Amino acid sequence: MSNELLTNSWKKAGDHAKLPQVVSQVEYFYDDQGNASADPVPYGSDNTTPSSMYLEKGDYFRLRNMQLGYTFPGRVINKVSLQSLRIYVSGNNLLTITKFKGYDPEAGGFQLFNPLPQSRSFMLGINVNF
Repeated sequence: MSNELLTNSWKKAGDHAKLPQVVSQVEYFYDDQGNASADPVPYGSDNTTPSSMYLEKGDYFRLRNMQLGYTFPGRVINKVSLQSLRIYVSGNNLLTITKFKGYDPEAGGFQLFNPLPQSRSFMLGINVNF
């Protein structure tokens, strides 16, 4: 057992430490309200015991959609026998600002089941009316 595991894990509710509480036989020394308990309280199993060790802030700012376009004025398009002419460029999922370490802060839950980030796409278009 490493020294860090013993010295940098929390001991009671409210402790600030890097690692979760060290347990023996998956028995915790606090009750359901977080109060210290002299008697061990069994909870969970080695594989299912919940821990907040990997929780992190998931706030983010996202620029999801943007479209820039130009509609040509009537005096220009009338010369080429058109009623209207518009060109545009659009994009989806252009920017995400976050300190979240996973692929997508919007996915939530267990990231193993949402392993890919949302795709970014661009489109160039022309609308013409004769």
